[in-house]
Amino acid sequence: SKPGTPEVISYDHMTCDIKWGPSESDGGSPITHYIIQTRTNNGDWIFDGNFQTPTGSEKLEYQVTGLTENDKVQFRAIAVNKGGESPPSDPSPLHTVKHSKLKPKIDRKNLDTKSIKVGQTLLLDVDVTGEPTPETSWSLMGTELATKENITIVHTAYNTKFTIEKGTRKNSQKYKITATNINGKDEAFVEVVFLGRPSPPMGPLEVY
Repeated sequence: SKPGTPEVISYDHMTCDIKWGPSESDGGSPITHYIIQTRTNNGDWIFDGNFQTPTGSEKLEYQVTGLTENDKVQFRAIAVNKGGESPPSDPSPLHTVKHSKLKPKIDRKNLDTKSIKVGQTLLLDVDVTGEPTPETSWSLMGTELATKENITIVHTAYNTKFTIEKGTRKNSQKYKITATNINGKDEAFVEVVFLGRPSPPMGPLEVY
């Protein structure tokens, strides 16, 4: 019968360690080895290697190497004995190849100084990398900000959005974004300037 579904137990940006359960039935002939197959980005299943089981009591774990960061990969196992090959196991859940331990890094491409007219809306859309997923926060002069009045803050995995609706001169500040995980911290600043409408003329211009 088919083996148990493989699962990823540890990983890095080039490798995955997987484990799987044995076939429930060997058909009366001991399983000699398992074939491990890999599928990348929903392509074809490709042979990765054989896992030998000479005693039948081996821990069913295997390391897949040579992976490419950001690819989406799946794994499956096939049991083999003298009678031939079993049906393939169910595929493992989709896994994105990435670092397992990575200090946070804030993408600063949207963090140049923002000059915008009073009354307009400003959206700061900031991506963050790091593993495990970093926690993000916005602050002003040491005080953490939350959604309040005309400011809306939305944190999702690997991204944070900071919106000022109908901005006023009071919103002209230097805001700090912080990203933190167990491997470190990154901080960045963005200066926001709301420009007031020009004042009405005070009378004819006198030229001397």
